[in-house]
Amino acid sequence: MAKAWYLYDGSGNPFVNTSYNIYNPSSPLTQPPCQDGCRLCAIQSTTAPGPRPISPLSNNVQAYLTTFFIAQVPQPNTTFPYVVGKKPC
Repeated sequence: MAKAWYLYDGSGNPFVNTSYNIYNPSSPLTQPPCQDGCRLCAIQSTTAPGPRPISPLSNNVQAYLTTFFIAQVPQPNTTFPYVVGKKPC
């Protein structure tokens, strides 16, 4: 299944797909420029028709979100994260 980056709207429930919009529809794997902060910025998730990720968010993405809110660093903490944050903290 295809994946894309989705920006968090900043106010909705971060565990619900309606809180996200696709970052770059013409180049879905382009990572958003917000990779170094403690506030949720974006997730990489399986695509769905339209501007939002698949619903429900995968168990892995939900686990990465939970860990992100605790550790406040990209998750997983590797070269290719699925959850990234932004500043200011």
